[in-house]
Amino acid sequence: MAVHVSRRPDPGPPLLSTVAQFHDGQIRGLHPSPRRTTSRGGRIRGGRPSMAAHDTRQPDSWPPPLSTAPPPLFALFVGSIRLHQVFILLELVKGIVLSPVSTPLNTSSGILLSFLAALPLESQQLLLPSWRANAGNSTPDPHCAFLGVTCSAVGAVAALNLSGVGLSGELSESAPHLCALPELSLLDLSSNNFSGAVPAALATCSGVTTVVLADNRLSGGIPPELLSSRQLRDVDLSFNALAGKILMAPSSADKSVLEFVDLKNNSLSGAIPAELAALPELRHLDLSMNQLSGPIPDFPTQCKIESLQLYNNEIAGELPRSLSNCANLTVLLLPFNKITGAVPDFFASLPLLKKIYLDDNAFTGELPVSIGELLNLEKLVASTNWFTGPVPGSIGKCQSLTTLRLNDNQFTGTIPHRIGNLSRLEWLSLKDNFITGSIPPELGKCKELVMLELHNNNLSGIIPP
Repeated sequence: MAVHVSRRPDPGPPLLSTVAQFHDGQIRGLHPSPRRTTSRGGRIRGGRPSMAAHDTRQPDSWPPPLSTAPPPLFALFVGSIRLHQVFILLELVKGIVLSPVSTPLNTSSGILLSFLAALPLESQQLLLPSWRANAGNSTPDPHCAFLGVTCSAVGAVAALNLSGVGLSGELSESAPHLCALPELSLLDLSSNNFSGAVPAALATCSGVTTVVLADNRLSGGIPPELLSSRQLRDVDLSFNALAGKILMAPSSADKSVLEFVDLKNNSLSGAIPAELAALPELRHLDLSMNQLSGPIPDFPTQCKIESLQLYNNEIAGELPRSLSNCANLTVLLLPFNKITGAVPDFFASLPLLKKIYLDDNAFTGELPVSIGELLNLEKLVASTNWFTGPVPGSIGKCQSLTTLRLNDNQFTGTIPHRIGNLSRLEWLSLKDNFITGSIPPELGKCKELVMLELHNNNLSGIIPP
């Protein structure tokens, strides 16, 4: 028999100061915001929360016995909603709405439940076993036992990590509810199926400093407020479907505290904003795998960037000399772009570099001799460019080097004997160049070498054992 839920709840007084009411076939907060009714079906870094199995049993009795019979919450009629949905809703109502403990909207439990009520039914079901079971317990802070919630010493919600739970729906309809949590600092909703726009409210959301929304289905542009926020430190929007230009509020850089920005694997276009590169506290910037164009902007005098990743874009122009201001730089990944010109001789100012990837660009000129100053360098990949001149012998000073790939260029001269000093070298590729002379016997000292590519040159001699 089909079951119908009335479109209008009983107009009597709310039952037991409830935080949610049954309306339009869904559990809603007392102040619901409009949203879609269809769907598909933290960062405390270091792990995703586990989900308890959902109890799909029908409640033993409905309504549960009460000393004073309250007004009916809703009437059941024939014809509008599938029976299993009713059972899910009854479970939620049984555990939350009819809890003997009142849950006001301004409490942590009430705020979290308003977020839950804004989710599609399928997502409510995913959180229901944990959140329903703990909503009405008699402990002072029942919300601290909710799936994904981490509380401070005084019972305030400090972090919400629902990564990989499988939640869906329009993010702008659910996430802003969480901004009422006064001490929330970390919000991780990554690896779900959230869609729609990134809520601009997250830029000024209570005390939130970390927002992780990676690996969802978010679309539209990035709100300028988000990257111009004066409270956010970590923003991860990678692996979504965001598009358009990266916009920032004018003169937003001076007071920004942003340290970590990851926007990779979207469909962002246009130039990299100068304000973004000028963020005074920025340490990690990853804009890879987009459609960004134009030159790499200049970096401030007190640049703190440690990792700069811009690979797989359409970035053009020359490498800015101001990159030498970033003395803490350890990772520089620029492959698969359209960068031209010579590499500046600035490596003496970047002594902490460990990884340099310049492959598949249009660099010209010689590799700077100062590359030999990089004693911590582990990987140097500069293949498929237009580099000329000799392979610098100073590279033999890079004793930490494990990968040296200079193939598919126009290098001339001989193979430097000092490459034999690279005792940790595992991969050496010099193929497809114009290198001449004999293969130096010092290569035999590279005992860790497992990949050696020297073909398509003008070399003679034998490969040493």
